[in-house]
Amino acid sequence: MRAFLVDGAGFPSWHYTLRVHARCAPAARSLQRVCCLALMLIFSHDAACASPAVSAGTQHSMALNADGTVRAWGSNADGELGTGRSLQSTIPVSSSGIADVKAISTGGYHTVALKNDGTVWAWGFNGYGELGDGTTRTQSAPIRVPGLANIAAVSAGEGHTLALKSDGTVLAWGDNVSGELGSGTTIDSFTPTPVVGLTGVIAISAGGYHSVALRSDGTVVAFGITVKYGVETAGFRRHGWRPQLWWATPGVRTGPCCANG
Repeated sequence: MRAFLVDGAGFPSWHYTLRVHARCAPAARSLQRVCCLALMLIFSHDAACASPAVSAGTQHSMALNADGTVRAWGSNADGELGTGRSLQSTIPVSSSGIADVKAISTGGYHTVALKNDGTVWAWGFNGYGELGDGTTRTQSAPIRVPGLANIAAVSAGEGHTLALKSDGTVLAWGDNVSGELGSGTTIDSFTPTPVVGLTGVIAISAGGYHSVALRSDGTVVAFGITVKYGVETAGFRRHGWRPQLWWATPGVRTGPCCANG
């Protein structure tokens, strides 16, 4: 089934194809709390407003338009859509007051955006300080993360956020229960804090409770929680509060470094 969404000028803008999967999941929660149907919305955009990037959070999704504006849909209980309100949306809506964006990343219940001028903006849940504004106040509209400039990339995890500076160093803030900020402690940070001893980074990714970074020499470092399983499937957790060399991959030079799959 294909449907068209009409923009303010009366012209078709977004359209989507709705696919219904037959597998029944009685206990699953959907945006409308519908049981026994798993719905997948595949959005496409007209060529004039092609989306160069998309990102999916726990219950919300974002799309970056070619003109630097942002659209969002899904759950909005914590303001993660950035509309200035807390109403969920089953169709893409514009995030308010944000433009000239070149990269987006959705976390568990928050969103971060990197502008072309190297500044970082964030909105949504802020219970662990993941918005980086020095508070734990949830924000339903984009706010600028204070003190950040010359940022090259951002990545949002479940409850923490990473920023890659143009000089190859990394900043982190938010939840740090498992050392995912790489600060050498497990103390949450409400403002951007340097990841200790990490330089030469070209790509970052924030996972649920861990973070990974790809360095220019092709090596990968990781910090935070790691879950391993023994022969009896008994799980145990090992925490790395400081960046550790995870594996050496000399052939890896470019590309994403994906912690959250």
